[in-house]
Amino acid sequence: MIDLDDLTHLTALEIRAIHDSILMGNPGLKGSRPDLSVDSLIGRIHTNLAYQPAASIAEVAALYAEVIARGHVFNDGNKRTALVCMLTFLDLNGYTLKADQNAVADQMVDLAEGKLGRQLFSTWLAPKLLSH
Repeated sequence: MIDLDDLTHLTALEIRAIHDSILMGNPGLKGSRPDLSVDSLIGRIHTNLAYQPAASIAEVAALYAEVIARGHVFNDGNKRTALVCMLTFLDLNGYTLKADQNAVADQMVDLAEGKLGRQLFSTWLAPKLLSH
C-alpha cells in the first residue's frame, strides 16, 4: 500500500489540458457539458480516496480511469482522456504501464461501459505496473 498523502494528483486544469491536447490531434466535439465540471471529477476522486486510505497505486489509477471515463464531462474523448490521465498520474508517481495497447484499449472500453468494475480493472492493472 502507498501513502495517499505522498501522491501527486492531477488538477482540473491539467485534465482539461490533456483533453484539449487529445482533441487537437483527433477529430471530436470540443468542450465540456455545461451541467458537469472537471472539478466535480476531482471531487469524486478525492472523496473516494478519503474512504479508501489503504489504496494501492493500481487502485488509485483505476479510480482516475473510471471516474473520468464514466463521468462524461466532455462532449467527446472521455475514454481517451481517462486513459491519458491515468497514465499521466502513474508517471507522476513513478510508475509505467507495460501492457499491449489493444488490451489496454479493450479494458478501458469495458470499464467505461460498465462491463468491467474498477476493482477488476485494478486487479488487471496491478501486475502491469513497473516502478521507474
